[in-house]
Amino acid sequence: STNNGTNWSAANNGLLLTHDITSFVTQAGNIFAGTYGNGIYLSTNNGNNWSVVLPGKYVSSLALFGTVLFAGTDEGVYVSANNGSSWTLSSNGIPSNYMVSSFAVFGTNIFAGVYGGGVYISTNNGTTWSAVNNGLTSLSVLSLAVSGNNLFAGANSGGVFLSTNNGNSWTAANNGLTNQDVNCLTVSGAYMFAGTWAGVFLSTNNGANWFAKNQGFAGYPVINSILAANDYVFTGTFTQSAWRRPINEFITDTKNIGSVSPSVFYLYQNYPNPFNPNTKINFDVTKSGSVKIVVYDVSGREIRTLVNERLNQGTYETTFDGSKFSSGVYFYKISAGDYTETRKMVLMK
Repeated sequence: STNNGTNWSAANNGLLLTHDITSFVTQAGNIFAGTYGNGIYLSTNNGNNWSVVLPGKYVSSLALFGTVLFAGTDEGVYVSANNGSSWTLSSNGIPSNYMVSSFAVFGTNIFAGVYGGGVYISTNNGTTWSAVNNGLTSLSVLSLAVSGNNLFAGANSGGVFLSTNNGNSWTAANNGLTNQDVNCLTVSGAYMFAGTWAGVFLSTNNGANWFAKNQGFAGYPVINSILAANDYVFTGTFTQSAWRRPINEFITDTKNIGSVSPSVFYLYQNYPNPFNPNTKINFDVTKSGSVKIVVYDVSGREIRTLVNERLNQGTYETTFDGSKFSSGVYFYKISAGDYTETRKMVLMK
């Protein structure tokens, strides 16, 4: 896809399609694809053609550490320092009977997630590895991610674990994570997304709290892969294809500001009005359910989703930032169950 997933075209020339594609990594204009059963493929022309560079391997993960390529397999870690022309098994310290499921580059070290073995660290470019599992209550690690000075591990039957000391110790970071079979993690600024067996969860505070963010999905799909890029979150799902959602729909400034439970749904007039550039919008929710507030321009074009989540009964406040929009009349509409209401507001710069 060259337009953020709006359209797709096949790019399989040279690929053996009987094997699952598990991972990608790019290096100096080259694309490497890991497959489960036929090794690693290389494309030098943006996916138009592919050729095998490490045949016959069960590859689960790929990573680039400086100029060195790392491949996680069921035999351990393979390393290439020459753009995939040759590969060397470099797994000293990692049990050979476990799948290396993921990698994370953290400062001058590289970490490997090993399904059944936990987390391993290499401080010498993959020459040797050592386990760093203190505090991990599940060793079925499938994903790793870095956010600032924090290292995260996602595991089946364990959820998310956080290390603030280079992997020396781990603590569970699962508050609100109602499904703890975590397949994948991705980071966008201060926001972390977890793909689980029951959809996507978001944390805005380094895993201290998680919130389910599954509006728009057909049910609660198994998320096999997740990527935050180009102002979207993209997900690859088991049996439900690929999905995307704008990041600004996940990250809403919605606050519960009421101490009295409202008896009717209600959308209040924004204040201030006119405004420049920010205005606040309050609304009442009478029972738990999905609530959506969308802003439209005068032509009826949707320009921003302010709220799109499940909320409990209460009075809430959200903010619309009009700094990227021109002066004029705008409309905001709430949809909550059978209740809908639209109001007008004026941006005056």
